[in-house]
Amino acid sequence: MSAHKGGKQTWSFPNSIRQLLRTPVKTFFFFVLLALAVAFFLLGYNLWFIAVNNVSLIDKNFTTIGTVEQKPISVGRGPEIYLGESKYGPLIDMENYTRYGEPIPVSVLDFEGAGYIVKPERRPVYIACHPDYVVTNDPADYKLLNEMIQIIEFEPLEDGVTTNPIRVKVKKVLSGKLDADEITLFHLFYDTPWMLYKGKTYITCLEPGPEVSYNEYGYMPLIVTQSSQYTKNGVRIPDALPVSEPWDEVTENFYETPRGKRWLAVIEGFERIKHAIPVVPVDATKLLVAFHSGDAKIIEGRDITPEEYENGEKVCLVDKTFAAYNRLNVGDELRLPLYYADYYRSSSMLFDDPIPFIWYKMVNAQGEGYPAFEDSVYRIVGIFYAPRHNYITNYQMGFNSVVIPRKSVKNSDENNIIGMDHMMGYNTSFQIPNGHIQEYLSKWEALGITDLNIVFYDNGYSRIKDGLEAMKKTAVILFVVGIAATLLVIVLFCHLFISKQKKRTAIERSLGMNKRLCAVSLLAGLMLVVIAAYIFGSFTGYLLTDIIARQRPLDSHESFDMSFSNWRATADTKVMMSVSMEGIWRGALISASVIPVTMLYALVSIAMNLRHEPLQLLGEKNE
Repeated sequence: MSAHKGGKQTWSFPNSIRQLLRTPVKTFFFFVLLALAVAFFLLGYNLWFIAVNNVSLIDKNFTTIGTVEQKPISVGRGPEIYLGESKYGPLIDMENYTRYGEPIPVSVLDFEGAGYIVKPERRPVYIACHPDYVVTNDPADYKLLNEMIQIIEFEPLEDGVTTNPIRVKVKKVLSGKLDADEITLFHLFYDTPWMLYKGKTYITCLEPGPEVSYNEYGYMPLIVTQSSQYTKNGVRIPDALPVSEPWDEVTENFYETPRGKRWLAVIEGFERIKHAIPVVPVDATKLLVAFHSGDAKIIEGRDITPEEYENGEKVCLVDKTFAAYNRLNVGDELRLPLYYADYYRSSSMLFDDPIPFIWYKMVNAQGEGYPAFEDSVYRIVGIFYAPRHNYITNYQMGFNSVVIPRKSVKNSDENNIIGMDHMMGYNTSFQIPNGHIQEYLSKWEALGITDLNIVFYDNGYSRIKDGLEAMKKTAVILFVVGIAATLLVIVLFCHLFISKQKKRTAIERSLGMNKRLCAVSLLAGLMLVVIAAYIFGSFTGYLLTDIIARQRPLDSHESFDMSFSNWRATADTKVMMSVSMEGIWRGALISASVIPVTMLYALVSIAMNLRHEPLQLLGEKNE
């Protein structure tokens, strides 16, 4: 009897398979339709999950900054005297010029509803100087500075008016390098004629000028002893000893006089800037467009943390080249004596070469050299790389730059300001939440202020967010369609393979099979097809997910030109971000719910089927 029962038990499963094979077309369509439904179900869920996951990802990894620049009130063209190739005379060319109105304070940007993450800041560039700084490994850079700027004492070989070239004798070189006993002076930059007398000694600062004869160049005198000191409010401080001439007569005890002391301060300043670097104080690294766009990247160590910025910690980021020149590593200390503060020029404008040419900034309004207003030791937490481009822009990082927290500078720079002008895009910026550009602009335009130009940089966040939102909408549609199709396929084929198999069940029960074995006979083949369809559908859904996701605007193999974006969204204009598919395995688990759902519905159908008595079913008219 047991063997007989065992035979019935083993017979039920093959019988279920044979029943499916008797209707191959029906079984095939069941497999295909269920696999497609599962594929769409899984595709919809995966795309929705990817979109939601990547929205969170870009919110963490993208930042939106705005730069502010005061608009000029007029732009025109005017004459400029420049050095031509003629033997003596200068040539005339035309140069663009820009005029601005009264400087607008940064406080106008602090309006209700702005929602700043980092409030607008107008940052200076500080200049740190220390004799131990190695700013270049090329002796030609120092040679160039020594040849470009020379302070000499000279004596005219004859009386002459400065409107004409004057031949002079070099008596002493006080700064720079000049290998000549006699040179020719040209008076190209000044309209006022002055008289120089033979037998008198003068001091001046020279810059190489036009060609005098074959392989010999003349020199132009420069005014370098006047002050360009400003107040914090942008007002130029009157010079205590106005300077109108590019030279002074050297008399006995000259260097003990106020003018003589000015020249000594200038000479000291020239020596100081041979070992100068730009220091950029900021409230967040990504407020600097070079870092925000990815042009400058941290390659060793880490970024300065928000807490370090907020607390004004003595930490810094150092340019890779400067670190290499000075054998600095992450964790080392760097002393930063800050001598000058420039609220007008960018670090790349001041330091487009390793050695800056700020020769006209050496003395304050009292005719004295600037003392360091801050002298602190900083710990290097990161080293960054900023490539040197052929075309220098104000948004790039200057040579040998150092980035520090703005709040780490405890002392005021108000007595060391050597440059002040209007808000410019490279020195005034702020940060707002991602996706809030339109909201910000609406509130800003409501203020009616039209003299400022605000440009936003979000590295393509707006474009990517729109792509993700479109992906989410598509995903929801696919997900709903997938669920509906899956349920319909399950209902349809349970009806065909179970509900319409009442007569088959009656025959099996008449042959001695109990209800449990009949349930196995009906269910086994069906579930085999369901499991196979699930596996195939899941694999297909994963492949479709990969293909479709790679076509969205996150792909690392595709870039999008944002030049004409409504937001002017990125400095680089190329948006590149790798799509994150982390965690989509959850979709396979969720789509696996088709197996228990089918089994549950099938068991209900089987229960309904087994309610009828076999003799009653066999006696009914064939359907």
